[in-house]
Amino acid sequence: MFGARLLEESLQDLRYATRMLWKRPGFSLIASLTIALGIGANTAIFSVVNATLLRPLRYPQPEQLLMVWGTNPGGFGWRGKTGFSAPSFLDYQKQNQTFERMATFNSTDFTLVGNDNSQRVRAGIAGDGFFDVLKVQPILGRTVTAEDCQTGHDHVVVLSYVLWQQRFGSDTNIVGQTIRLDETPYLVIGVLPKAFDFSIPEYFEPKGLWIPAALNNSDRGHKYLSVIARLKPGVKVGQAEQDMRLITERLAKEYPHEMSTFGVKLTSLHEQFVGDVRRPLWLLFGAVGFVLLIACANVANLQLSRASTRQKEIAIRRALGASRSRLLRTLLTESLLLSLIGGVLGLLMAFWGIKLITGLGPTLPQGISATIDLTVLGYCLLLSLLTGILSGLAPALQTTSSRYDESLKDGAKNSASNSGGFRLRKILTVSEVALSMMLLIAAGLLIRSFVELLRVNPGFNSQNILTARLYLPKYSYPDATRQIAFYTQVIERMQSLPGAVAVAASDELPPTKGSHTSSFSIAGHALVDLSDQSLAVEHRLVSSDYFRAMGIPVMSGRAFSGSDDASAIPAALINQSFACRFFPNENAIGQHLRFESTAPWITIVGVVGDVHGYGLDKAAKSEIYLPYQQQRFLSYNPLARMYLIVHTSGDPNALAKAMLDSIREIDKGVPTPQTRTMETVLAASIAERRSNMLLLGIFALVALLLTAVGIYGVISYSVVQRTQEIGIRMALGAQSHNVLQLVIGQGMRLVLIGLCIGVFGAIALTRVISTLLFGVGTKDPLTFVTVAALLSMVAFVACYIPGRRATRVDPLLALRCE
Repeated sequence: MFGARLLEESLQDLRYATRMLWKRPGFSLIASLTIALGIGANTAIFSVVNATLLRPLRYPQPEQLLMVWGTNPGGFGWRGKTGFSAPSFLDYQKQNQTFERMATFNSTDFTLVGNDNSQRVRAGIAGDGFFDVLKVQPILGRTVTAEDCQTGHDHVVVLSYVLWQQRFGSDTNIVGQTIRLDETPYLVIGVLPKAFDFSIPEYFEPKGLWIPAALNNSDRGHKYLSVIARLKPGVKVGQAEQDMRLITERLAKEYPHEMSTFGVKLTSLHEQFVGDVRRPLWLLFGAVGFVLLIACANVANLQLSRASTRQKEIAIRRALGASRSRLLRTLLTESLLLSLIGGVLGLLMAFWGIKLITGLGPTLPQGISATIDLTVLGYCLLLSLLTGILSGLAPALQTTSSRYDESLKDGAKNSASNSGGFRLRKILTVSEVALSMMLLIAAGLLIRSFVELLRVNPGFNSQNILTARLYLPKYSYPDATRQIAFYTQVIERMQSLPGAVAVAASDELPPTKGSHTSSFSIAGHALVDLSDQSLAVEHRLVSSDYFRAMGIPVMSGRAFSGSDDASAIPAALINQSFACRFFPNENAIGQHLRFESTAPWITIVGVVGDVHGYGLDKAAKSEIYLPYQQQRFLSYNPLARMYLIVHTSGDPNALAKAMLDSIREIDKGVPTPQTRTMETVLAASIAERRSNMLLLGIFALVALLLTAVGIYGVISYSVVQRTQEIGIRMALGAQSHNVLQLVIGQGMRLVLIGLCIGVFGAIALTRVISTLLFGVGTKDPLTFVTVAALLSMVAFVACYIPGRRATRVDPLLALRCE
């Protein structure tokens, strides 16, 4: 019976709430849209956070999957981590007691040869057990087995779903057919599922196919293998770390020269996939949380204003026997219904918000897409209920706390209750200002960082430059001689194109260069050993016109010329950082260096300006430039992949078709490259910072708008409540400016309190975003002062409008109404 009565009362409250909201469409519309704005932004961000950070990887028991990294005290390698040599991997694989399976992987490039066109593909190299570790089943055929990883049996290939679909037309009979990779036949043994996408951002991103790895007993110091492992059921990561540590200690005693400084670090596969976007996403998630809190405060203010007009209604219901708990349920039902309406509208906004965030926000790992699924729907519903409670509880408690006998008296002003409600509104307004201040300062710091980043001189010219990365097939360009001949022919052909000012080639392209380091020696100096990354010196292969094409100034000496070919005396250029570091008190021109102890000495013929080769936010590194025709002086050959650079007199895109046609005319077997302007390359290098700034800036502006509306509402309500007081003041001789000063002063006092609280909150908050800043501190005075001034100006306008309305109050009408 109690449950039936409660259900009946709840249905009565719901019908009553619907009638009350329908009778006040203006209030209902404004409040629901305010809630929709907060919930929509939160739902959109949560959908991205859920897809990226909360949703498990699409593998069976993904929590058991770990990346196994080698470490080095010198910090050498990718982000201070290295791979394993083949002998070391086999030792760890055999001796460990905590992993169910360990496997290696690597990557390489192939030219997929076709009858009409060739295509460059990035291939994964899977060791024995790689697909077993991931527990991936193909949709056609099979994956790599131990037999495939034996030398002589390794010319088999597993296709990715995308390549199978795009290149082979989803042919279900593809298994058993032969394809040509670099003119070498490979037997297709399987096709991977569509959902399979094993990619580690900036490190390992195969896109086309997988081939088996045939391990050999190579040098233990050659650490080129990446390793993935699956924990045994019930084993914790800490146990595996201890197990790896014990093995490392045994190997260090057995092989002190190669393993004495080697260590092992375990990282969850999920963390490896999403680590780069974790901080930006949580930052944005916290920002929209602030927006929602401000929206809740606004709606609570609206409900407090509306509650002042319902005192007599509530008093009558209490006089007729309604309990306070019954009235609280009624008022909370109205608030919950309002928030649910806002939640539905917010869900619709979230569909658009997801597109905005994925378009402007951090680049998500491959294979991850944000969608509105059941988890997101549940989150939206929960958020709507919490919003309804947060925004409705305080007004409901305030409304039902007054004495109903006072409210029933004719002409009663309910001053007690009104003053209590007004105090609560002041507190809510101060909170809005403080939250908005914190969010605006965070956005301001990111904007300042981005402005400082744009002020950085990259060291090169980015205008009117067209680039393309060429990949030469191994089968037709097996050695440096043929590769050099091809690039020389391409450069000569490009120089004849109308509008081409300078044409060059380089093994890397700023500001997203790869790392190429080698130990070297300088005549009269000790050998520079680069096993410690802090001593790293980069070396680049470029053509003679590279510095003119890129606009890199030659500070002293000369640049390369056409005579610096393979038969010429070895020559090198260095940048200013290299000159200051190794020749601080002497002239670098004429000095000699070499990379191999048996190689001829290379003469330094010029010094060029520094280039920010790894991003505008990274300091320029010491660099050595060599003519690409003299590649033989290096210990490796990077000429299979080179950038073509064309400086044009007009729009660089106008030469794109002519560039590609020229390459095809020289050799149709070279995969067609993708062209990009240098401005596009430069913009892509700062895209993540731009996206973080834009999204946080948008949320901060929304918070500022909601805060302004909240301040306006409080002051407007104050003016209505003080109409009689204002009329008396004006009747006694107060001037308009006195009334305006009174109203604005009241509002600005609240703003000042909120600003002070916001400043202290921002000082704590900005520590979270310190790693996202560049060229500006977390307590940047200019940002704090600017944001405070902006918020004060907006608040002043929000106070001025109701203040002007107060000055137009007719004293006689005000007193007569009372």
